Amino acid sequence: MWLGRYQPLPNGFPRNKSVEKIGRRLTGGRAVPAGRGFIGIAFFLSSAWDLTGDPNRILSPDRVLNRYVRGVMRGCHRFKVRALYMGRDVLTVNHKKIALAGFTFSKAGGVLFECHLALSGNLGELDPSFDGAPNRESILSSLLTPPVTSVKAEAGRDISPREMAESICEGSESRLGLVFEERAWTTQEKEEISRLQRAEIENGGWIEERAPRPSETSRAESEIQLGRISVSLALGKDGSIASATLAGDFLSDDRTVSELEAAFRGEACEWTTLDALTKRVLSRPGRFILGLGNLRVVPDTLVEAGMGTDS
Repeated sequence: MWLGRYQPLPNGFPRNKSVEKIGRRLTGGRAVPAGRGFIGIAFFLSSAWDLTGDPNRILSPDRVLNRYVRGVMRGCHRFKVRALYMGRDVLTVNHKKIALAGFTFSKAGGVLFECHLALSGNLGELDPSFDGAPNRESILSSLLTPPVTSVKAEAGRDISPREMAESICEGSESRLGLVFEERAWTTQEKEEISRLQRAEIENGGWIEERAPRPSETSRAESEIQLGRISVSLALGKDGSIASATLAGDFLSDDRTVSELEAAFRGEACEWTTLDALTKRVLSRPGRFILGLGNLRVVPDTLVEAGMGTDS
């Protein structure tokens, strides 16, 4: 299973088993199953170019998915699977979820787009290897909710990962104007992948990164468009915020999340102040947090956590 970038590790999941069963994507949003029956698509561009010919036409964060999912949709259409993007973070067929999409920005302004498509698997079900996991229901709740479907169910036959990959490349070339060239990983790239695996994955730190600090004992959760947002706070003796951790199913990037958490430190846990700080951070160029529904959910949840609500 792949967690979204800012989702916390599900409650009750043993830390020493997290690396074996759970990974974490670079993009935010909800969790998706992984392995047989699913295919992951990703591409990285040096800027959020709108792909219309003028490289200076840069997409605002709220328009990135609408543009970049079009190649995936066109790839599905080749197999008579009429995938649509109606907003938020999913592709649907006849109102049933068939893929989850997400994106993030690098510090240099590059954009990473990812999409996880169900070929024959079920986006709302866990792999059988989770059957004995403690608090399985908590893990299951981090996935997409039904109704869901798959390319196989809609096309009436198995589509191999290779077939789908080629179709998505063709669809992206015709719909987005991209050009793909297949090549093997270079030696340098393989070495860097191995280094990252050792540094970030094998020790479990990357998987558990959104866990609250031990001192952040004041916690609260709220519902948002894409699922839930959670806040964990450590409070000073005067009631001010000593530290904060934001987690959940939203779409964002590391700059925005870290700047929000930094902005709250040392501030009174008071709604008007926290609302103004949230808006100030999000007014900076390139900063975004999507999937909330209403931005006031951030100060609302901070204040609830500051009142000592444990969740």
